[in-house]
Amino acid sequence: KVSIMLMLRPVSISTALSVLLLSSSAFTAMAKPSESLREALDRPKSPIHIVYHDGEEVVAVNHKKIIGAEGAHRQGITGSGAKVLVVEGNFDPTHSDYVNNLTASTLAAANVSEGFLTDYVVRPLATYLEGGHATHVSGTIAGKSGVAPDADLRVIDYTKEAFFPHEDVTVSAERSVRKALQIAAQSKGDVVNLSQALVHKALHETRGISSETRKAMIDVAQSGKIIVMAAGNEEIELGTDAYTKSLVELAASPEMKGRLMLVGALGYGHFQERITPFSDKPSLQ
Repeated sequence: KVSIMLMLRPVSISTALSVLLLSSSAFTAMAKPSESLREALDRPKSPIHIVYHDGEEVVAVNHKKIIGAEGAHRQGITGSGAKVLVVEGNFDPTHSDYVNNLTASTLAAANVSEGFLTDYVVRPLATYLEGGHATHVSGTIAGKSGVAPDADLRVIDYTKEAFFPHEDVTVSAERSVRKALQIAAQSKGDVVNLSQALVHKALHETRGISSETRKAMIDVAQSGKIIVMAAGNEEIELGTDAYTKSLVELAASPEMKGRLMLVGALGYGHFQERITPFSDKPSLQ
């Protein structure tokens, strides 16, 4: 039987807020509203509203209202004084939504080189994309309309600052993320956001977390930081392949001090929030 231990050390509410919403934007466009939905949607306390996007009416979900972030903001809890370390790839350090939240070390690292696109012939990771995953995650955490808009962001880019070049894509990906975790362990901060796998997904069926990567995760936890990590997007129950089994076992390890939180992806439909079909899920055994 595999179990998941989710424990939190006492932290400020402002720090915790910054990681409550990791994979959803503050407002997610859903679809054009039907006439029958208009009256139900347009209620003052409803988290779903009719808004205009590119000149058209769409239904949007205010996830900040669902998780209680708007109420916290009204109390002045906005992430001020907290620092979130974000392990990401292809990060855009110039995006206006969060540029004022970036730490000096983030900006310095972004200017060290041109990045792997020009530094290396081998390009095992994704190309830089305006508005890509790293931008989405960073903006959700501490953008102008984010969950913790006053938090500091220390982004560790594993395609640039922490990039490890190797001809084998699986080796490069794993070692780059591991190097980013090693930097995170040595950096000041409260929370580490890790929306990345620790083993290349092509190997999940047969390979668990390596001993070196496991140590890097433990070092982050023992430095006092909480790790909020994506459980995965393979539509499976945790523990049913070698990788997720090792991930759950790591979360339950005393060495992690209860500081590893595995989170799924949530969506909103039929007037309630629920785990998405593509997200990995807790085992029912």
